[in-house]
Amino acid sequence: MRGSRSRLQAPPLPSICFAAALRGLLLVLYLGAMLALYLAPLGIDSPCFLEQSQLPPKPALFGHRGAPMLAPENTLMSFQKAISCGLSVLETDVRVSADGIPFLMHDETLLRTTNVQEVFPTQGHAKATAFNWTQLQQLDAGSWFLQVRAGWDPNKV
Repeated sequence: MRGSRSRLQAPPLPSICFAAALRGLLLVLYLGAMLALYLAPLGIDSPCFLEQSQLPPKPALFGHRGAPMLAPENTLMSFQKAISCGLSVLETDVRVSADGIPFLMHDETLLRTTNVQEVFPTQGHAKATAFNWTQLQQLDAGSWFLQVRAGWDPNKV
């Protein structure tokens, strides 16, 4: 067999046209989907899209963790003080204890706002969520407030 070199043959013309048409169709479908995703938020009715004149009035006062200058933050006393000062909005942080009970706490640890170092000396730097509810109930989250502010009587404010 003389000259038995194999030659690459070009695919037939119809299959080239079909592949190009398929790629074009996929491109059109992709661009259409992207355009639809881009325009979808225009159909959403949200207060974020209201004009400034249509927005409700902003709250005059906002209590971040209650009224932490008048009472220990994130305590019932702090929220009561905030409400008695005329606040219309209260904000707090909620964490979940190791046994699944939600509790109010802003910090990652209990060091700043409780006596955790005294009650649990070896766990003082542990995350607040590492404690179970029984352990959390043993902590004092308010006495330090009066010690830091000597002579301060939050009931007179």
